[in-house]
Amino acid sequence: MTTSSGRSASAASCTTTASFGAPAAISTRVAPSAERKLGQARRGLSLARLVLEGGDVEAAREQCRAALTTIARWLLIANGEFPLSRNELSDQLLTLGCFDLAAALQRLIHYEPSREELHTGLELAEKLMGTPQELS
Repeated sequence: MTTSSGRSASAASCTTTASFGAPAAISTRVAPSAERKLGQARRGLSLARLVLEGGDVEAAREQCRAALTTIARWLLIANGEFPLSRNELSDQLLTLGCFDLAAALQRLIHYEPSREELHTGLELAEKLMGTPQELS
């Protein structure tokens, strides 16, 4: 996937730390749980895949939007960043080097991606969820 700036990044370039403790940048009193968000992301991704395979593209867009939003929030929390509103997540993802996920989420929020684009977005999300590593 290519971003609006023409840059392309692989799923491997956008990864997360394996630690699920509250990062120092987030107060432990209000820190969302990366581990809990990861579980939500996995469930959301499975549901989005099922809906997309069912053929209802409009419903699939909604489920993919929800799944990618949750994955973005998981990545941010796991890297010590507090997730902002859905409209601001793409910019936050760019600071983590998650160019493809930022572009896919931006398209889901502001446009109506095709079935093929939804499929590509879900594949990207699956790769990201399967490769937890520390960001460089």
